[in-house]
Amino acid sequence: MRGILARKYVEKLRSEEMYFLGMQRRPKTAAEQRNDPIKRMERIRLERKSVQIGNWKLYQTEKERLKDEIDETEGTDI
Repeated sequence: MRGILARKYVEKLRSEEMYFLGMQRRPKTAAEQRNDPIKRMERIRLERKSVQIGNWKLYQTEKERLKDEIDETEGTDI
């Protein structure tokens, strides 16, 4: 048990030394994790894609409706 605790203690000291020397970044705080710009970018991208898919479906249905309308009004003349 003492060996496990000693290894954990040494690992903690090692990581603190790495932070001090600038060889390792500090872990992000809770506020930094909440305001992560990469996660925000992904969320916004997914929202935009969902709007884009909705607009594409609307476009396809309107295109079919317009084809049917043209076929009814000018179908015999064409």
